[in-house]
Amino acid sequence: MKKTLSFAAAICVFAVSVSASAACNIKFKGSLSNPLCVANSYIANGSTMVPFRSLCESLGAKVSWDAATNTASATCGGKTISVSAGENQLETDCGTIGLSAPACNKNGLTYVPLRSICEALGCNVNWNAESGEIDIIPQNNTCENGNCEIEPSAPANTETPTQSAASYEQQVLELVNEQRANYGLAPLSYSKELEAVAYAHSKDMAQNNYFNHTNLSGQSPFDRIHAAGISYRSAAENIAAGQKTPQEVVSAWMNSAGHRANILNSSVTKMGVGIYSGGSYGIYWTQLFIG
Repeated sequence: MKKTLSFAAAICVFAVSVSASAACNIKFKGSLSNPLCVANSYIANGSTMVPFRSLCESLGAKVSWDAATNTASATCGGKTISVSAGENQLETDCGTIGLSAPACNKNGLTYVPLRSICEALGCNVNWNAESGEIDIIPQNNTCENGNCEIEPSAPANTETPTQSAASYEQQVLELVNEQRANYGLAPLSYSKELEAVAYAHSKDMAQNNYFNHTNLSGQSPFDRIHAAGISYRSAAENIAAGQKTPQEVVSAWMNSAGHRANILNSSVTKMGVGIYSGGSYGIYWTQLFIG
C-alpha cells in the first residue's frame, strides 16, 4: 500500500484562498498564529506548488532540512513525512504517497503540491474554481501511537454476513466512488489482482489472530503487492475488522483521517477489496489501492 499518514485534526482549521497578488498569493482565512503567506506559488501539472516549510509550519508541523540528502521533513503528532527535490513521491511512517507533481528546489526553497501535502497531514482539500478558494478541511479522527489502522470494532455477535463477499466488494467500490465523486475525483476501477492480495491478508489476520498492515512474516503491503507481480507508482492500504457491512466499514474509513486520505487520493486509479469471515472479530476487511 501507499498508506497515508494522518496527523492531529487540530492542525487544519482554516481555508486558504488564492489571489493574483505576487507578494502574497495564498492566505489562510481567519486568525492563525503563523499565517500562511506564500510568495511566488505557481501551477505545475494542474497542481498549486507552494514552499514545503511555509505550508507545513502554517499547518502546525515542525520542519527540518537534511542538506546531505536534499530532503525536507515535517513532524506533527509524533509522525513524520519527508520529500526530496526531484522526487514524485512523499515518504510517510506508513508508506509512500505519490505526488501530483514532483517536488523541486526553486529560489532556495523546496516546492511541493499543496493538495498532496495537506492530505498527507490528515486534511481534505477542496478547490472552488469560481471563487478561487482552496478549502482545507480538518478531520475528527487521527492515527495515534504510530498505528495506521482503525481499531477493530467489537462484534455485536459472532454471526457472519449473509450476503456474498462478491456483493460486498462491489458495494465497497460503489461507496468509495460516491465519496470520490463528492470531491470531484475520478472513480476507481476494480482490480481482481489487488482483491486476491487483499483477501490473502484478511484471511491471514483472521486465522492468525493479529491486526496489522505488516504480516507475521514481516511483509508490508508493498511487499505483498510486489510479490504478486503488480506494478504501481503509488499504493495504499486500509484495513478494518468487526464492521458487518460495506456501509459500516466505508463509514469507519471515511471518519479516520488517514484512511479517508487514501480513499480520496487523486494519484490512485484502481482498488481491490478482500473480505474474510472468521477470526476473533467475525469479519476482516483489507482495501488496496494503486496508481
